[in-house]
Amino acid sequence: MGAAGRLLSLAGLLAACGAGGEALPPVLTLVPAAMEPVGPARPAGPYELCLDPGGAARASVYVHERSVAFRIRARSEDPEREAQLWVRIGAETASPEPIRVHEFRTAAHRVRSAPGQHTLELRVPPTSAAGACVAEVALTQP
Repeated sequence: MGAAGRLLSLAGLLAACGAGGEALPPVLTLVPAAMEPVGPARPAGPYELCLDPGGAARASVYVHERSVAFRIRARSEDPEREAQLWVRIGAETASPEPIRVHEFRTAAHRVRSAPGQHTLELRVPPTSAAGACVAEVALTQP
């Protein structure tokens, strides 16, 4: 391949990656098993973290914008029961109702938040019928 062919290949690669176009929003993907457990919680494999009712996990995140979108992939620890999961970023709860999970499910929400350092918290309420196992948490800012 000549110099012109290499240049076109490089230009195609950069275009495919979004270089030269609109800036992509910042994305932060957290490995739940690496989050700080609070209360009854334990890793389940290299990435997943299982939280018993009353358990929580926390991570420090930096927010650049006034709103944050997040996606959580979670399942109930007990296949016979539904688990509930609350998500907070700083003082803001992500939804008025807990996220309800049974089999693996991805839930997406947006929450308003002031720019700056915040604590992201995943919590299974003590009243949940089962614990929740979280496999992925991803945050994006528009």
